[in-house]
Amino acid sequence: MVEKLRVGVIGCGGGPDMVGMSRGAYLGALAEVTGTMDAVAVYDVIPEHADYGASCMARARAYTDIDAFLSSDLDAVIIGSPLYVHVEQSVAAIERGLAVLCEVTPVSTLAEAARLVAAVEAYAGFYMLAENYHYLDHVELVKRLIDDGRFGSVQYAEGEYLHDCRELFAAADGQETWRSGLGHRGGLYCTHSLGPLLYFTGDRVANVSCMRSRTGTGGETMLMQSIAGRVFKVRIDYNSPRPHNIAYFAVQGDAGAYESWRGFGDARKVWLADAHEPSHCFPRYSGETMSQWHALEDLAEQYIPDRLAGAKTVDFSNLFDAHAAADYWMMEAFGRALIDGEPSPINVYRALDYCVPGIVAMQSLANGGAVVPVPDFHPPGD
Repeated sequence: MVEKLRVGVIGCGGGPDMVGMSRGAYLGALAEVTGTMDAVAVYDVIPEHADYGASCMARARAYTDIDAFLSSDLDAVIIGSPLYVHVEQSVAAIERGLAVLCEVTPVSTLAEAARLVAAVEAYAGFYMLAENYHYLDHVELVKRLIDDGRFGSVQYAEGEYLHDCRELFAAADGQETWRSGLGHRGGLYCTHSLGPLLYFTGDRVANVSCMRSRTGTGGETMLMQSIAGRVFKVRIDYNSPRPHNIAYFAVQGDAGAYESWRGFGDARKVWLADAHEPSHCFPRYSGETMSQWHALEDLAEQYIPDRLAGAKTVDFSNLFDAHAAADYWMMEAFGRALIDGEPSPINVYRALDYCVPGIVAMQSLANGGAVVPVPDFHPPGD
């Protein structure tokens, strides 16, 4: 059992001009915080980007040859390349006995999904999806409230990823980027929205219906029925001009409700039947206080004290919006599971639960919103 993982990073984003787009740009800091990973290699097809990624990590070597990179004495790889090569690179790493943490989305077709599962099963590979929204602090807080029964039975949940990404669809020279295809197949990038809903409930999607407006370039709205009978709504829009809201979630149970912020001074809010004002249609008597929202953050000290106390070297000054905090907890979970010999926190089957409904949604869209069943890639009895 290794004490510290030798990790390689595939994909360095846009290099020094697009630091925020790069996994490699901050992996070094995360590895230092967790103490479980040592970033020793980076790979990118653009030499300047590979060199920049390596410069962000103290002991990393830059590679532009994928075979040389994968043969460079690694324990694990983190895949942050364009989504159309995720499966190819994941399978290549798994076949070499390397653990994989792969950026979203894991696959873009059902055939790729079958190929990825086959590789993991054939080589007993360790695969984890890098769905960092699963690790947002407010997502974890709501999850613990649900698990504690504070919402009662969850009946409905929704997630939205609304982000004007049009400027990312073309490079400076006018060439289309890999992201351009998402403008017309937004359902493929549903994991940030659907993943937390499935994490909240432990559920899976049974079927999906998808529609898109015919009056403009707006994104897709997907309605999903879960295996347990819940309804999920997921909305994805990369094309519409608007302030972004990329982490909106709502949950409705028979004893509680939650809604994320909508911006413009809004806050994340919750109402719980066992702690707050009664929910009635009208006041039953003079002076009765009707049900109203309460700040979700007020419950943080009770439900996520480990989050509040942990990771002191990460900037938690904006706890409930800290992207870096989510990446910290995700990296910690990946490294700790490998070192301790534990199962993957988001294994290949769960990764496909997060992703495949969005692929099937594109089939529904092409058929006028018809309800389409979602294939199950889990092994029998799982």
